[in-house]
Amino acid sequence: MDVLLFLIHLYTDFKLLNPIRMKKFSTLLSISLLMILFSQANLRAQTNQTIYINYVAEPVVIDGCIEELWDAVEAVEIEKPFPGEQPTLTAFWKAMYDDNYLYIIVDVYGEESHWPGWKSGGDPLEYDMPVIFLDVNEELQDGKGVKDSGTGHYWFAEGFTEGMYDTPIQVEATDYCPGGTIAYSLGGGENENNYVYEWAIPFANLKDKYGRPMSYPYDHPFGFDVTIIDQDEGKTTAPLHMVWQNDDIEGGCWENMDRAGCIDIVPCCVPFDFFVSSHYETLSWLDGWDNRIVAKIEVYSGNNWTATSDKSWLTVFPDSGTYYQKLTLIADENNTGSERMANITVCENDSATETIMVVQEANPVSVNSNINKENIIIHPNPANEYISLNGFDGKAFVRLSEINGKTVFSKEVKTNEKIEISKLTSGFYIAVIETRDQCIMQKFLKTN
Repeated sequence: MDVLLFLIHLYTDFKLLNPIRMKKFSTLLSISLLMILFSQANLRAQTNQTIYINYVAEPVVIDGCIEELWDAVEAVEIEKPFPGEQPTLTAFWKAMYDDNYLYIIVDVYGEESHWPGWKSGGDPLEYDMPVIFLDVNEELQDGKGVKDSGTGHYWFAEGFTEGMYDTPIQVEATDYCPGGTIAYSLGGGENENNYVYEWAIPFANLKDKYGRPMSYPYDHPFGFDVTIIDQDEGKTTAPLHMVWQNDDIEGGCWENMDRAGCIDIVPCCVPFDFFVSSHYETLSWLDGWDNRIVAKIEVYSGNNWTATSDKSWLTVFPDSGTYYQKLTLIADENNTGSERMANITVCENDSATETIMVVQEANPVSVNSNINKENIIIHPNPANEYISLNGFDGKAFVRLSEINGKTVFSKEVKTNEKIEISKLTSGFYIAVIETRDQCIMQKFLKTN
């Protein structure tokens, strides 16, 4: 790690002093960084695990107990110790959600003693307690953690309080904590030192870096992790940590949540009455030129459905789905000199239909983009291990999606930066590429 920091500082100094030779130096630096990362590859896993959670229709009682509702939820083991640490415990977490709350429960067992902060007289964060972390941004790989308040990163770090076991506790929201209801209890199983900790977190309190609260439908995964802090009375002199995912960034998720896991919310399977959120859209030239994404329309259905456009200049993405989905309309530039119209037909199970009329205004002749959409290229295409993008200056935000609309990658990238796709299944994918000046969509093929 010291070598890595040295190279980064050297890169910064060299860039300021000798920008002409930066290309060669950047290549050497990249090779050095790759060698360092490769040397550590066998020490820790490099993937972010995603857990899918389901909707619960029945009321959830927050009492710190694993009741029948929780019995039906799959347990996720918390089994990664911090490097060099050996906490004496076993733990798992579970999660589910309803219309208003995210519910989390943690079960810690095999404890040699229950030694929380109130009993030791010390800082609660150095004694027995669980901490959960959340990153509710759409772009998760941002190098930020809970310490960066106002960026959509949160933790829930409420320790145990004497006399408050088996009692629901209301926690106020702060810059770092989303607030909600907690409860905890002791004595699970045959060990009186085992404990269960339960949370109900309002989605309305979980706001991304733009201040937007989470709301249904939750159409992208969000970052999540759990840390169990462990001390044993008379045996340890410093806190030990067992985590679900992020075990290798100094300071853990407080400093950086990039290596946290993810929660992906499975849409509620209660059938919707079939309807669309809009039946008429007007696309101005500011939206329509340069293949811009021009509108989003919501489809609600209890079955399978398809969406088709009757004009080649207007694309609908995705063009099929099940239950709820957001449709993205993408229009070619209108250089006809007059308005033009298209109809989108959404059909449920080849029976019920809804029609959306789309009117696109003509583009002013004076409008020109400084980026030619034809010059933005995905290469190689087809691809097996990675793709790169070029044809734009600086950076672009890239979202890769399956044909059914599921996002598999979203991140800001530089021109010619490699995007790893080796773990994707073979088939066609859609790349939505957003620069400062435009947003375009291209298709590529992933091969085996």
